[in-house]
Amino acid sequence: MFKALPTGAAAMVALGLLGPASAAPLPDSPGVAWGAGSNGRLGTGYTTDAVSPLAIRGPAFSAITAGTYHSCGISAGAAYCWGEGANGRLGTGTFTDQPLPTSVQASGRLFTAITAGSRHTCALDTAGQAYCWGEGGSGRLGTGTTNDSVVPVPVDTSGALAGKTLSAITAGWDYTCALDTAGQAYCWGYGGAGQLGNGSLGNKYIPTPVASGTWTAMDAGVNHTCAIATDGTASCWGEGSVGQLGTGTSTPAPTPTAVDSTATWSTISAGDQFACALTTAAAPYCWGEGESGRLGNDSIGRRKSPDLVTVNGALTGRTLTSVTTGTSHACALDTEGLAYCWGNGFAGRLGTGNTTSVRVPTPVDTSGTLLGRQLSAIVAGSADTLALVAGGPLPTIPNAPTAVRATAGNRQATVTWTPATDGGSPVTSFTVTSKPGNHVCSATAPPCVVTGLGNNRAYAFVVSATNRIGTSAQSELSPSVTPIAPTPAPARPKMTFVKVKVGHHHARMRYKSVPAKAKAQYRMMTRKGKFPRWHKLHASSWRFRVQSGRRYVIKLRVTTAAGHSPVRVVKFRVR
Repeated sequence: MFKALPTGAAAMVALGLLGPASAAPLPDSPGVAWGAGSNGRLGTGYTTDAVSPLAIRGPAFSAITAGTYHSCGISAGAAYCWGEGANGRLGTGTFTDQPLPTSVQASGRLFTAITAGSRHTCALDTAGQAYCWGEGGSGRLGTGTTNDSVVPVPVDTSGALAGKTLSAITAGWDYTCALDTAGQAYCWGYGGAGQLGNGSLGNKYIPTPVASGTWTAMDAGVNHTCAIATDGTASCWGEGSVGQLGTGTSTPAPTPTAVDSTATWSTISAGDQFACALTTAAAPYCWGEGESGRLGNDSIGRRKSPDLVTVNGALTGRTLTSVTTGTSHACALDTEGLAYCWGNGFAGRLGTGNTTSVRVPTPVDTSGTLLGRQLSAIVAGSADTLALVAGGPLPTIPNAPTAVRATAGNRQATVTWTPATDGGSPVTSFTVTSKPGNHVCSATAPPCVVTGLGNNRAYAFVVSATNRIGTSAQSELSPSVTPIAPTPAPARPKMTFVKVKVGHHHARMRYKSVPAKAKAQYRMMTRKGKFPRWHKLHASSWRFRVQSGRRYVIKLRVTTAAGHSPVRVVKFRVR
């Protein structure tokens, strides 16, 4: 738990991550993260959880580490941290949270390994000297005091570390351990459960030798520590109440105590009340608390001795290369660069695309960011998981659209925007949301018409973009617009009544119209059967001369600003 993914071959072997002593350093590689995103610990630029792997938006890393609410990495020797900044655990000189990888203020010092604890961080420089920063309670920084530090400070070398060169370092919950190049182990910080391995239960403010053993790998958990000796056997020490020491009992041990197994081990990882390890034959075992299925053996029961992780199902035919434990979940990598996780699925820490807890190894989602890619290393944090990816840059979620503008209509608005960078994966849709009301429309490109709005109410709009990796943050709010019902078009006039009374020499025509004051016009057919232009009528009753024996055809209409009425045709013959 809280281990680093280191760079140097010796450091890799010391942390049991990459196999034999001849293992080459990891190249700088893109990072991914999934699980709880609070305080920005995933390094994606956001604080939301992720149920599937997302790219860490920072440089390529040669080592990464996951703590409780923060994470760190090394790129080209420089240290970066992100997540919660309380106590100075990010080493940036402030207490401010950082949602993206941010440079540690190390005065140009280069590092080879880095490890994050609960509220502190430690690293090794190229000379094998340890530096720590963050909370100093219980002496976990190893400086001889309990002072916090917002920047890296050297671990004390006046005592047990005098003349020693460190090759690996691992941070537990509130303590720290390290190995030197001769395989000797040292621990400092909180020792109340015996996790420092020196035979006492007291705190140590400077590095203190572990009571016995020569080690090739070591990992600090919440309140117990496990290590692999030069002969391949494993030992653990510290709190043992639920079998997390793997000794076959529930007895705590303040000094290294052999794990109850005849196997030889290549990798070991201590979590919160449990531990997991790989044998040299790549068989995975776990022991301790089984709640949420964290032992991977298809049960939730405790095991006081190593118990084989379920190797049928997802692990059938797979050969594992590393295993890592968090507070209540574990993950592993195989030789194909595929990852598997099991245990508590809260906040998506298993990376399976959901938050379901599982009791057996389950493949991490490769349909998005990891499509066609291989992982080179993996590390479990408290409620998140980080990994390094072989190859070049990874696609990310898109950036939020910009320049959002809206034009109001009747109970709707037409929204436009400028798409931002797509994160290396084409945008498949944009989603427009009204504020207030959360009325939504979707489109593959601008514009998009949001319907269902209320008239005479102001609305602003945000836009997000989605690609196969995920959905961007929402854009800034657009300027507000107010939908308004259009002014009804004036109704066309109409004639409602027309009557002609014919006498011997005169005829009288009367009409009614809507509106009553509409202007009337008429056309009377000539003897030749033609209609001249329209003439105005100045009253609603019109008397005109007629001739006996003649047939009359008169067209009438009324007119307003809205236009003309339908034409009424009146026909009559004078006797």
